[in-house]
Amino acid sequence: MSDSILVCVSAAQVSAALWRGGRFAACTLFENDDNGVAGFREFLQAAKRLPVKIIVDAVEEDYRFESLPHGFGSDRAEMLNRKLKQHYRSTPYFSARLQGRDVGKRRDDRYLFCALTNPELVSNWLKPVQELGFPVVGIFLLPTVSAAMPEKLGIKQPNLLLVSLHTAGMRLTYFRDQKLRISRLARAESKGPNAIKGYAEEISNTRLYLHALRVMTLDEHLSVLIVDRNDTLADLAQTIARDSPNIDCRRVGRQEISSSLGIAVPALDSSNDSLYLHLLGLRAPENNLAPAAVTAAAPPHTPGDGPWSPEDTAGRNGFAPAEGGPGAQALPGLAGFLGVAQSEPEAAATADVPAAPAFASFLGASAVPEDAGADEAGLTVPDAPAEAHDPALTAPEAIAGSDTAPGPEARATAEAG
Repeated sequence: MSDSILVCVSAAQVSAALWRGGRFAACTLFENDDNGVAGFREFLQAAKRLPVKIIVDAVEEDYRFESLPHGFGSDRAEMLNRKLKQHYRSTPYFSARLQGRDVGKRRDDRYLFCALTNPELVSNWLKPVQELGFPVVGIFLLPTVSAAMPEKLGIKQPNLLLVSLHTAGMRLTYFRDQKLRISRLARAESKGPNAIKGYAEEISNTRLYLHALRVMTLDEHLSVLIVDRNDTLADLAQTIARDSPNIDCRRVGRQEISSSLGIAVPALDSSNDSLYLHLLGLRAPENNLAPAAVTAAAPPHTPGDGPWSPEDTAGRNGFAPAEGGPGAQALPGLAGFLGVAQSEPEAAATADVPAAPAFASFLGASAVPEDAGADEAGLTVPDAPAEAHDPALTAPEAIAGSDTAPGPEARATAEAG
C-alpha cells in the first residue's frame, strides 16, 4: 500500500487520485479529450513523483480461457509467448494468468488471457506520465481489480455475477469458483422509468450467454452481487428476486461499501471509479497488461503492492497455481450474440493453430468460452475449430524441467507452483 498515483481511464472520462497513507481524499476528473490530457499533465506536475497505477474500463477488452500442456520454466514461457502473439498481434497490452490444472488425465494447465484491444485508449494518458518521468507500475483491466471485492465481502459462491454501474454503462463480471472468467460492459439505459427493467434484462441476457457457452447451466444456482454505490438499485434487487427464482441476489449499498471495504464516503462519492481505485491502491492484481517498455522505470517491487519486479522482463504478472476444476477448451467468440456485432481485434491465424476471435460481439464484451459451442435457447453458437497441437507444445522436453524465470524474449513470466 505504498504511496502512488491511481488513474482510471474510460472512453468518457479519466479519474485520478493521490494514494497516501492507505487512502485518498477524492478523485480529480478529466474529460477524455485534449483539454482533459492537458489538465492531467498539470495534475501530475503538482504531484510528487510517485509510481502510477492505471485501470482501464472499456468495451475494447478480451478474455480467453484455455487449457495448455503442463510446462515449466523457459519452455512454458515460450509456449505462452507464442499463444499471446497469436491472440494479440495488434496490442502490446496483454497478460496470462495460471488458474490451476485440469482434473483430467493430462492435468493440463488452465490459463486466463486478458488484453486491452485498443491501445490508443491509454496512449494519450501515458504520454504525460512518461514525459514527466513518473514510473508506471502497471496497467490493469477493471474486472481484474474488482476481483478483490467478493473476497473482502466474504462471498464465496461458485457462480457469482458482479454487477455495477459505470460512466460507460453497466459492468457484468462472472466468477467461477472465485476466479474471474468473463466480463462485459453493456450500454444500458441509466435513467428513466425503464432503467431497472433494462438492467434486469442485461443480467438475464448474461445468464443465457453463460449457458450458451456451457460455462454454467440454467439449472445451476447463480448469485448476483449488486454494487450500489449511489443507493439507486434497491428496486433491481427486488426485481431479480421476484422474477428469477434460481438467482439469489445481494445488494451492497453506500454505507456497507464504505464500512466493509474501508473507503471514506466522500472519496466514494467523488467518482464512479473511486471504489476501484481504492481497491487498486490496496493491492494491484496480478494480471498486469503493461509491457516492459512501459514499466521499465518503475520502482522495485514491494510485497503486497502488486506484481511488478525488475526481473519481470515483460512487465507482466507471474503465475500462481490454483486448485484444479472443470476442464476447459478455448473457442472462438460468440459473434452476433443477440444480433449485436462489433469489430473484432486482430488475431493471428496459422496453418497449425486457428485464430480465436475475441468475444467483442456480445454487446461490447469479449471472452472465450470454456466448452464447445451450442445452439441453446435460440442463440447460435459457432462450433469450435479442432484444436491443432503444435508438436513443440506437447513434446516431453517442452513440459519437463524446473520452473525458472523466462528469458528476455518471453512475454509472460512464471513462478514456481
